[in-house]
Amino acid sequence: MFAFVRFGDDETENYYELEQPVYPFDPSRLRDLGSDGEQADSLWQTNVQVGADRVTLNPINVVFASLNDVKLQRDRAINEGEATVNERFTVAAANSPPGATVTVRGQPSIQDVRTMVLGVRNGSGGLAVVDTVSIWFNELRATGYDEAGAASGFLTATLGLADVASVNARLSFTQDGFGELGGALGGRNFSSETAFTLTSQFSAHKLLPERYGWQIPVSFSLTQNESTPRFDPDNGDVRLSDLVDAARGDTEGDAEAPELVDSVRPEAILERAQTATSSTNFRVSASKSGSRSPWLRYTIDGLTASYTLSNQGGRNPSSRFRSNDSWTGNLAYRVTVPRPLTVRPFWLLGGVPVARDVLGAAQARVSSSRRSSWVATRAGASTRRCSTRTTQTSRRPTCHPTPLASSLTSPTGSMATTRETPSRVTDSKSWAART
Repeated sequence: MFAFVRFGDDETENYYELEQPVYPFDPSRLRDLGSDGEQADSLWQTNVQVGADRVTLNPINVVFASLNDVKLQRDRAINEGEATVNERFTVAAANSPPGATVTVRGQPSIQDVRTMVLGVRNGSGGLAVVDTVSIWFNELRATGYDEAGAASGFLTATLGLADVASVNARLSFTQDGFGELGGALGGRNFSSETAFTLTSQFSAHKLLPERYGWQIPVSFSLTQNESTPRFDPDNGDVRLSDLVDAARGDTEGDAEAPELVDSVRPEAILERAQTATSSTNFRVSASKSGSRSPWLRYTIDGLTASYTLSNQGGRNPSSRFRSNDSWTGNLAYRVTVPRPLTVRPFWLLGGVPVARDVLGAAQARVSSSRRSSWVATRAGASTRRCSTRTTQTSRRPTCHPTPLASSLTSPTGSMATTRETPSRVTDSKSWAART
């Protein structure tokens, strides 16, 4: 007689299963046992003397890490043509009573457990078939949490050169498993993260005499972020480190086929699972004021020019490459007339008594209501040119069930990795002018 525990996304196609023999007890022996502890050991078959050791027979202990190991073995067997994803793959369970096995079928994930089945079945090769049995399942609980600690920190630096230039840099990191002192285990980080930020300011006009009146500020910023998850994104309960170790062992064995090694290097597996982003921005503007020459005052002093260049890029498990480049240029002209020129078209009628009174009254009303329409004190014009270009290369998973199966070498020497879709490039330009 065997008892089993099955859990996964469903009951029949995607699940893990742990099966082990059931060792019955003799109820008549309970009267001969004195302490409650001895009775409990007899009832649940714990601390049973087997040879020189004491073992636990009936309790079912599911070690989640062993489930991941079985899935990795199944994926290797699939790649070697010895198993399929839709069949039960069974191996002996480690750290379990004799006869216990672990089975995996489909694509189960501990992070997506929707059903759990507890049951019994007759084992094969027994002396007799049991028709009636009573089994108690008691105290379903989780123990042995991963309480490994981690660290987080940052480093900042500031460099200043008087009022000419300044540079600020910040480097931070957070290791997998880091969390607040008062936080729960579920609130800890499930990824290792690094971030770098650099900002700089440069006043180029400080290198010129102040009497020239130039303003030429230049700014530059750089931001980079990278995140490495604990679990493989395509297979939620398989640790990324296990995939890397498995690939490292396989590449060491494939030294005679260097053309296949590049596709299964540990660095390639990490690159596929990581999420990285980067951003750079550059901006410069120029303007001038305070010219003594009237010609410069109404030409160069009225101009303001600026140029901005930016790039955003990154990669993630679904996109191998993504880049967005854009630039913008602005040119504006604005001039202020300190003493506007006025026009008096009816000045010849100023000496006529009746016409003088009528024109004076009309001029007063027009000047008070629409003075800005008659006298121009400020004029300006601007133009803007911009361009944006976006490039993206996407990943598509192969038909293999897990990333490990898609990265290992088959006996025939064929290789299956992620396929790239054609790059998508979008280029847009615009031009605008206003006065």
